[in-house]
Amino acid sequence: MVTIPFDSDATRAAVTAAAQAVAAYADRHAITITAEQCEDLAQTLIGQYQAFEAGVRYATPPPSSEPGT
Repeated sequence: MVTIPFDSDATRAAVTAAAQAVAAYADRHAITITAEQCEDLAQTLIGQYQAFEAGVRYATPPPSSEPGT
């Protein structure tokens, strides 16, 4: 998996979808939150996810290319 640059269209779409999910959750549970707060939370979530994935890739050794190992 490749980390998508934070300013790419794909990341913006993911943040938008995540912000909508946060807004829907807040609405269902009667939590008062503004659209700006939803977007900020979504941006933080996407950034943390990308950092986690980068850490997992860094910590995981690449597969061996030698036969039998």
